[in-house]
Amino acid sequence: MLKGLLEDVIEVCEEEFEGLASELEETMREEAPRGSRFYAQEMTSMPWNEYRPGALKDSITKEKVSNTEYLIGVDADKLEKDSRNPSHVDYSPMVQNGTKRVYTLVRKNGSPFVWVDEMGKKHFAYKIKMPPRKANDFVARAVSRFDAKVK
Repeated sequence: MLKGLLEDVIEVCEEEFEGLASELEETMREEAPRGSRFYAQEMTSMPWNEYRPGALKDSITKEKVSNTEYLIGVDADKLEKDSRNPSHVDYSPMVQNGTKRVYTLVRKNGSPFVWVDEMGKKHFAYKIKMPPRKANDFVARAVSRFDAKVK
């Protein structure tokens, strides 16, 4: 009798943990930046009319480690493989932490970056200088919002 009751309590707790993990995952997706055309043009050869944001948001996942433990965050493999991320690089640390210096992008295969601006003009560049970016601490904001909701 007691064993059955204890198993029921454990099952309810596990379901509660699963629900909380899903809620934090959703909150983190809400806080993650959607992206911008400006950033996409700097990073990719994608024409303006084909830009589709959301790769970072969609790469946020939860992984069950144990009955009471989950890992929630950016799945780097998923982000790198996303078709909306033509550079196929995990750029989440640059978004989360920002960049402190100007850095130069050069394609590994030596081909130029090509993009079409809003006016329809095609541009080519072998190197692109990226300006420093402010940190966007979406993880801390998500945890704060989640913490406030749970309390």
